[in-house]
Amino acid sequence: MPNSAIDLLDGVINNTHKIHNYINKDFYNKLLEIKSIVDHIQNRLISIAFETHKKLGEARKKDGFYLTINESIIKYGELAKSGASLDVFVSKMVTPLLKIVFDQYSNNLYADEIGMLCKKARTKLCDFHKGVTDSLNDFKKVKGKVKVSIDILKIIIEKIKIVL
Repeated sequence: MPNSAIDLLDGVINNTHKIHNYINKDFYNKLLEIKSIVDHIQNRLISIAFETHKKLGEARKKDGFYLTINESIIKYGELAKSGASLDVFVSKMVTPLLKIVFDQYSNNLYADEIGMLCKKARTKLCDFHKGVTDSLNDFKKVKGKVKVSIDILKIIIEKIKIVL
């Protein structure tokens, strides 16, 4: 038993740093991907707004779809200016946009495209949160196993002291 406890501790010490760096890099890349999707939604909304402006002219100010897009563009700007997190972007801009587009404008030419982008951002963010939670739980399990190994080694050290 003592050797297995020492081996476990040795393995944990040698691999935890590597695993931590890998996980952090992976999570950072996932966050960048989500940010890229949210930014792409904004860029696409701006393009659609310009197209609608060209097509409808002043009548765009009475077009509900255009007004919805314009509100989302403004919301993005406010959130960006305030330094909002991706969670806030998704909850305050992406999710409401998705709901309005599908509830009120599902027949619009751009509804599917906007909906798919919004769903993709939400799904990726949800997957990100699940990955972080799973990783934290895994590290907690390792912490528990390390504690058990340390406790075993403490008992062995006390027995050695008694023998000496």
